[in-house]
Amino acid sequence: MGEFKFVILLLAGLAVAAYFFLWHLPSRRSAREGLRRPLFEARCPVRTGFSWWFYMGGYGRLSLYEDFLVAVYLLRNELAYSDVARAEIRRPLIAKGIYLYPKNPDGPRYVAVFPRDPEHVLMLLERRGVPVTRKV
Repeated sequence: MGEFKFVILLLAGLAVAAYFFLWHLPSRRSAREGLRRPLFEARCPVRTGFSWWFYMGGYGRLSLYEDFLVAVYLLRNELAYSDVARAEIRRPLIAKGIYLYPKNPDGPRYVAVFPRDPEHVLMLLERRGVPVTRKV
């Protein structure tokens, strides 16, 4: 009976830890975000790619502000619109995603977000001066 209680407590602890990492961390705001109100915000899958074969991702947050955007899962990507070389809409498997390619060669190769309405996000990015390619 004692082993059963231990297993239940262990599973409950893992559930709390998973909640913290998967839900709470992407919700935290940076100092740059502060009390600003986003133009657009969505909880959606986020992927940060470092090469053609290595990436990190999961369910996170995409926020578009007046002069920068934030895509966060476990890694926080804050990009000024002027630092984005281009954005393109792609369908890697099933869902349409927006791939953002930063100009900085020292950072990630791309940041991909998969909001429910990618066309609306592309429209907002175009209005902020980000070059957009639509090829699906």
